[in-house]
Amino acid sequence: MPKKKLKDITNEYGIPFEEGLELVFNNLDEDMVTGKGGNTWINEDGQRVLEELVPMPVLYRGKVVALPPNPSFLTVYIKEITQKIQAKIPMREKQSKFANKIVYVESYTEGTKVKYKWIPTPKRG
Repeated sequence: MPKKKLKDITNEYGIPFEEGLELVFNNLDEDMVTGKGGNTWINEDGQRVLEELVPMPVLYRGKVVALPPNPSFLTVYIKEITQKIQAKIPMREKQSKFANKIVYVESYTEGTKVKYKWIPTPKRG
């Protein structure tokens, strides 16, 4: 695996360039990085370290068990974590179309809280 531009790495991981630049300068050794600004290159060892540092979203699959009074949320039971969670849905989606369906949910952290949001069914291979 040859050197890669930091712009390409941040696009691959779906994070902003500034956040990637901050990760690089706070966590990588000087010998892993060459260039500066938009022309920053990361060697193979640095790419492995960045891979460990970048948080990846976790996908869950669960059954909608209730439609709460707030139309922006669904109550979903997820077997992997054995609990019911509140998953946010976009305003353009009607809550009623999800009744008793299996949906995909993505977890993300906001501060110290873990939150969940509905995502469309991922396409396979």
